[in-house]
Amino acid sequence: MRIRFSCCLTILVVLFGLASARAQVPQIINYQGRVVVDKTNFTGTGKFKFALVITTGIVTQWSNDGTSSSGSEPTSAVSLQVVNGLYSVLLGDTSIPNMTQPIPISAFTFSSDIRLRVWFNDGVHGFQLLSPDQRIAATPWAMVAAKVTGDVAAGQITGLLPASQLGGGTITGTVTFANSSPSAAPFAVSNSNKVGSLNCDLLDGFDSTAFVKRAGDTMTGNLAMGTFGVSFGAETRQMIDLYNTSYGIGIQNSTLYERSSGGNFAWFRGGVHSDNAFDPGGGLLTMRLDGNGELHVAGAVAGFSLQNRQSTSYVTTPTAGERWDAFVSGGVYRLWSGTDKLTIDINGKITAASALFSVTGTAVTATGTGRGLEASATGAGIAVRAIDGTGGGAQTSSGVYAESTQSDGNGVVAVANNGTDAYAIWGKSTSGYAGVFDGKLKVNGTAFVGALTITGGADVAEPFKISSKNKQRGSVLVIDEEQPGHLTESTQPYDKRVAGVISGANGVRPGIKLQQDGVMEGDEYVALSGRVYVRADTGNGKIKPGDLLTTSSRPGCAMRVTEHERAQGAIIGKAMSEPSDPEGYVLVLVTLQ
Repeated sequence: MRIRFSCCLTILVVLFGLASARAQVPQIINYQGRVVVDKTNFTGTGKFKFALVITTGIVTQWSNDGTSSSGSEPTSAVSLQVVNGLYSVLLGDTSIPNMTQPIPISAFTFSSDIRLRVWFNDGVHGFQLLSPDQRIAATPWAMVAAKVTGDVAAGQITGLLPASQLGGGTITGTVTFANSSPSAAPFAVSNSNKVGSLNCDLLDGFDSTAFVKRAGDTMTGNLAMGTFGVSFGAETRQMIDLYNTSYGIGIQNSTLYERSSGGNFAWFRGGVHSDNAFDPGGGLLTMRLDGNGELHVAGAVAGFSLQNRQSTSYVTTPTAGERWDAFVSGGVYRLWSGTDKLTIDINGKITAASALFSVTGTAVTATGTGRGLEASATGAGIAVRAIDGTGGGAQTSSGVYAESTQSDGNGVVAVANNGTDAYAIWGKSTSGYAGVFDGKLKVNGTAFVGALTITGGADVAEPFKISSKNKQRGSVLVIDEEQPGHLTESTQPYDKRVAGVISGANGVRPGIKLQQDGVMEGDEYVALSGRVYVRADTGNGKIKPGDLLTTSSRPGCAMRVTEHERAQGAIIGKAMSEPSDPEGYVLVLVTLQ
């Protein structure tokens, strides 16, 4: 919507100045205007709001309902009939609904440039501010009021009478001032000459009690000091009370303090006085301290600057570490010393120029359902770098220690980007261990190793289903012909179905366990290669290291081979020790043949 308007202002009466007219003048201005909505002269009932403002528009001198302040829109609207875009109204006519305020004379004493501000609502688009504000000019009849002609009746001169209005002459006669009213002011002396023969009790319309003595008196009203200062001497307990004793400024021993009963303090730049808390009156609120002790700093780049206390002067161009600044710029909190050392963005992302923490004790404690610590790095950067102290132990000397106390929780979760050189966890050690896993290690994928040293076991084993009831460790097993994929305890000599030995006898555990979850599973791990203790049967002769061993008629036991042709395909492996007793255990290097 585009609204254009033009106007004609006619001042029917004089609202200020002097005139020869003696009658009481109405405080009304006739205003005529024209409104065009979307290039069409508006016809119908329109709603208007009016205000008289000074040139800049930040001070309201009058509005139709008296609610406008600082040039703002009044609350109530005046309904007017508009015909072919034309309308007229008597501004200040209190007989018109919602025109509750007559135009005061004081509206035109503040400035010679007073303008009319108008808001219009056609009933469809809502109230719009019409631009520009229209300047009010004096009519020829009103300009007569700028000069006094004839006798001036009593009560016609109000306010200040500038010296320029008296002309350039000199009063040489005697001027007598009536003192019929105790509040009548005789005159004011504004030059630097001393005036004698004056009764000080009548100066400025007040008696001597209105003047403040050098000490012991109380003054009310404003005091203008000009270029002079105020000295309170060198005594403590000096106070300036503002409003009452709950607000003010005072001196304690070596301390200057400010007191606010409400607990609020504010610092403004520009603007005018306002009685509302933290209201800069059209200016800028630069800093506030509220009753909760919260300090707020405002501005395009607001913050604090901390300088080395040994410095003798403020450093405007400091080197790194010479001065620290904390401020907000571009929605980012910055800790600065020469360059940004630490930044926190609106999403809580922390960016540090180097190591983020160097602490004694716990560096980061995080609780909640989200991520306790999340770090990312680009290029050749390091997302998290931790360096431990001295000493031993898994917890006390760890660069990074992670523990989850939740069911199925994860201590450390690491994810690498795609690429052949991307590592979720990368460890390196020149003399010790690059990684230690105290417990089970699960790899869902392929593990690549340069060399693998196994210290927890001595054989290669797979899990099998065992058909026989006897599952004693060290027992020799053969393939169960009646149940495919199962093994059973051996019961006959030179059995070519021999498959392996149940691992774990005498504390020798499997070193490598081969298993495919959900496909190849079983009851017991069976050694297929490597060293394992086997139940011995010496009924076919004493077993010595180097003897080939095969199945025996004794269930689950191994005996020495004496019939080599018959033993082809039935050999378990070679004995590496002698059994401790005829039915004891013998250490065997399993090599199925």
